[in-house]
Amino acid sequence: MAKSVGKVARGFTLVELLIVIAIIGTLVGLLLPAVQAVREAARRSSCQNNLRQVGIGFHNYEGAKGFYPTTVSVSGGPTHYWVAQILPYLDANPLASIYDYAVAFSHINNSAAVQCPLPFMSCPSTPGGPLPDPKFPVSAPYWGSVAADYAGSQGVSNTIWTSSVSYPTPGNADGFFTGKISQLGGKGLRMKSITDGTSKSVGVVESAGRPQVWYFGRMVPGSGLAVAGSKYVVNSGWPTANSFKVGGFTLDLSKSDPSQQYSSGPQMINGCNSYSIYAFHPGGANLLFVDGSTRFLEDATGADVVAAALTIAGAEATQIQ
Repeated sequence: MAKSVGKVARGFTLVELLIVIAIIGTLVGLLLPAVQAVREAARRSSCQNNLRQVGIGFHNYEGAKGFYPTTVSVSGGPTHYWVAQILPYLDANPLASIYDYAVAFSHINNSAAVQCPLPFMSCPSTPGGPLPDPKFPVSAPYWGSVAADYAGSQGVSNTIWTSSVSYPTPGNADGFFTGKISQLGGKGLRMKSITDGTSKSVGVVESAGRPQVWYFGRMVPGSGLAVAGSKYVVNSGWPTANSFKVGGFTLDLSKSDPSQQYSSGPQMINGCNSYSIYAFHPGGANLLFVDGSTRFLEDATGADVVAAALTIAGAEATQIQ
């Protein structure tokens, strides 16, 4: 009787295995950009939610006091800036309870509080964030604070009106945080003063990556350190004034310190993070308007449009929808 012959199992050849690996590698290469785009979309959405939280703080504060937060100062007494002022009006009450409002923002009694990161002041797209602001307070001895990726708008740098904006400086070029009150309990900006409309007026801008200096997608090497010679964006910590007149920049890679080109224009978004609008979202940055809404403005947005949005009573025809 003839014996039955069993079937021999056939395996992959080396060539077939290499082909399969190559196909898988190609598919991964095709999917990776899509995955990264989805992740960035989520980070951008989270950034917008952070700004909306700030907007809620503004409106809760205004509802309680009848005016918006600004600098609070008393000659020889405590000074506190806008982020600290809105803490009790947000879901940040635990920090508000340890922040000592009876002494200045830079007092040693507040050293522990100012080193606490505030999630709603940190953009998730910022590399390595939240970053420290090691030069806090403004003079030694430093104990540091946490830097903010969002800053208050004081309007537009004066030189932008003459160098990059096509229309004349308006009679009122104030921004949301222009000026300060000089006495504790004094009245800050009221809603009726925002005659351009709260949905057309910017309150807070992205200015991410501070105190490091970032310039057209590149970080100035060694910047943001509390050592002699380090390029540094001052007033970066959330407890500080953290507001400025917004300038613009021109790409010039020959500059060793691009932050010194402040206000030269014409790029108003993602030129540099030194007193300007800057984000790590591809193609643009988020802005908070006074009504609590957010908009994403592209890098190519012209100075005319940005300047009109940064004023609160300039009577310009803002083109941002």
